[in-house]
Amino acid sequence: MVRIIDDAFYVIRTICQLHICYVASTYEVFIRAGVLVIRLAAGEPDFNTPSVIVEVGINAICEGHTWYTPNAGLLDVCSPSDEVIIPGPFYVSYPEMARMADANPVIVETSLNNNFLLYPKVLESKLNEKSRVLILCSPSNPTGSVYPRKLMEEIAKIVAKHPRLLVLSDEIYEHIVYASTTHISLLLLCLECEREH
Repeated sequence: MVRIIDDAFYVIRTICQLHICYVASTYEVFIRAGVLVIRLAAGEPDFNTPSVIVEVGINAICEGHTWYTPNAGLLDVCSPSDEVIIPGPFYVSYPEMARMADANPVIVETSLNNNFLLYPKVLESKLNEKSRVLILCSPSNPTGSVYPRKLMEEIAKIVAKHPRLLVLSDEIYEHIVYASTTHISLLLLCLECEREH
C-alpha cells in the first residue's frame, strides 16, 4: 500500500501547474483593476450555451448520466521511459498527460514559416525505439492550423513504418475551420488506404 501511495505522490509532484490556470487567474487581477482584457487563454465562447444543448444537458443529469467518461488512455499504452511526441505549439495539457502516464513528452517545435505544421522529415528525425505516441491536433489548438490531405498522407506513411507508434488524433475542433480549408481525419485517411490495398 505504501508503494502505491509513494508512486501517486511522485506523479503528483512531477505535474506542473497548468499555465492556462495561471494566465486565467492573472486576467482576473487586471479585470478587477479596470483594464480592458482580451482573453486568449481558454477556449470559451463569447455567447451563452444554446438552449437545445442546455436541455440535453439537464436531461442527461436527470437521467443519471453524471459519471466521468473512461479516461485511462495514455496510462494503458505508455510504460516508463516511453516517449510521447507533441508538435508545438500545443494544447497546454498534453505534456502533463504524458507525465501522468510516466512517459516523457518530446516537444517538436514547428514554426510560422510552415504554418505550425509538423513536417514528415522532422517527425521521422524524432522517432526512435522509445517513441510510443504521437499527439496530432488538427485543427490545432492553439494555432488553428489544419493539416492538408497530402501532408496527412505523408504522416500516415511514416506512422505505418513504426508499428509500435500509436497516434492520438485530437480532432475536437474539426467543425471550426475557416476559408477553403478542409479538415482531414487521420483515421478516415488510414481506413481509405486499407480499403485500397
